[in-house]
This record gives sequence, C-alpha cells and structure tokens, in this order.
Amino acid sequence: MKTFKVRFYFDNDNYKTLKIKGESQQELLDQITNRDEQWLIHEGSTSAINLYLVTKIAFLEETSEESSGSEEKEDNNKKSKKEKKGFTKKA
Repeated sequence: MKTFKVRFYFDNDNYKTLKIKGESQQELLDQITNRDEQWLIHEGSTSAINLYLVTKIAFLEETSEESSGSEEKEDNNKKSKKEKKGFTKKA
C-alpha cells in the first residue's frame, strides 16, 4: 500500500492536503468521489473535509510507503508545481 498526498481545493487558493494510504490514485479517487456522506474524516488526524465544498481533487508527488498518515501542513497561499493530476468532483 502506498501513501499519496491528496490535495482538496475549495475556492481560489484555499486547499487542504492530506496523506492518505491506498492501492492507487484511481482507487482513492473512487473512494472519495463515490461517497454518500458529506464529510470525509481522515483517520489518525483531527481533519474532516466537507466534500460538498470541494471544487477539485489533485494528487501530488507520491511519498514512500513508510510515511505516516498524518495531516500535511502547508501554506494555503502557495501553489505546488508537483501536481500530477487534477480532478473535478462529480456532481
């Protein structure tokens, strides 16, 4: 199982980045977007994301398998040039 940096965009440059374990980017994207629940609660952290407010989901550079699942703290005003893919949330 790999650990992926997943960035959830809300509006403008407002975003939250979490490290989430999964088999692949597609598997994680399917788990996130095919939910009936409004809130995505990240295990092992105090973060919860309101999926109704998310406008885009992006995967950043993959991290090693030994990385912790803890929350990534970043400056919300900086844009990452390491984004590989961006996805728009399903309606």
